[in-house]
Amino acid sequence: DKIAKIKAFDYPKSIRKKSLVRSIKEKCPKFDNAIENGKISIQTIEDQASCPFNAFAIHRLYALPQNEPALGLTPQQRGSIIHDILLEFWSDIKTSKNLANLNDFDLTHHLEASIDKSLTNNAGHLKCLRGSTFKRLEASRLKTLIFPLLKLEKERNPFNILSLEHQEEFNFQDISLRCRIDRIDEAEGKFFIIDYKTGKENDSHKIQLNKYKSVLEEMNFKVVEKILIYITEKIKIYKIK
Repeated sequence: DKIAKIKAFDYPKSIRKKSLVRSIKEKCPKFDNAIENGKISIQTIEDQASCPFNAFAIHRLYALPQNEPALGLTPQQRGSIIHDILLEFWSDIKTSKNLANLNDFDLTHHLEASIDKSLTNNAGHLKCLRGSTFKRLEASRLKTLIFPLLKLEKERNPFNILSLEHQEEFNFQDISLRCRIDRIDEAEGKFFIIDYKTGKENDSHKIQLNKYKSVLEEMNFKVVEKILIYITEKIKIYKIK
């Protein structure tokens, strides 16, 4: 009976009482790169614009979520490997002319060599790639994924690869920022920015390309086209305005 007479504690109602709520106004210290040695990138600025607290937690407190347990490779690892493969492939081919001279058999051979080298290099820190069966299956999946993209590249107007994984630093309001552009193509003195994505489509990717363009144009590069390529089950290519 005594237990039945005890009123349930209304927690949501209680925390709305002003007498029980205490507000503390406290600002975090100004970022000092000499002390924190943090890496500020374009992604940092995007996160700050989206949600200042999340940007503070991620980039200054390093409060990152734990990776979900998964068999094989995570989406991030798969994306990194695809970037490695394309870097290896284009470092060897270099121009659209060399690409056009490859028939399907030779193109497959070059792609398989790039895939094998990338998987072998990544096996050092990704244990699942050390098994021959998993490595063979992953190589087959990657070839099926990337080969259609290379066929589409053959349909483009002539171009030369100017730079791969191009890294640049620039200043933004007294802060040194870093950016890394997947690929810069050149044709007749004009330049094309190409960025690969392996995840879901996001408007922030378009913003990222526009920032890359601004950085290059400050260096007197005439950027005429920004190309966003999503490498998923179906290749999607967007020309960003």
